[in-house]
Amino acid sequence: MLTAIIEENGNVIIPARIRAAMDLKVNDQVVFVRRRDHIIIKPLRDLRSLRGAVPVTEEQDFESIRNQVRQEVAKRIAHE
Repeated sequence: MLTAIIEENGNVIIPARIRAAMDLKVNDQVVFVRRRDHIIIKPLRDLRSLRGAVPVTEEQDFESIRNQVRQEVAKRIAHE
């Protein structure tokens, strides 16, 4: 088992063996996915790599979601 220490500023160094196994290079981005009491670190190659990061339990109405987001953004802009 590999371990790492959380530094005072919250940084964690990913061990070299893990970086090599995941083919992570300097300035690569990773995403942290919470699964109950586990955290999964996945390379963020493009937006498609986020697929499955948010569990969905029912069908989604994406047009309705887009409209809701537009309304919330418009409200925030109006109050600035």
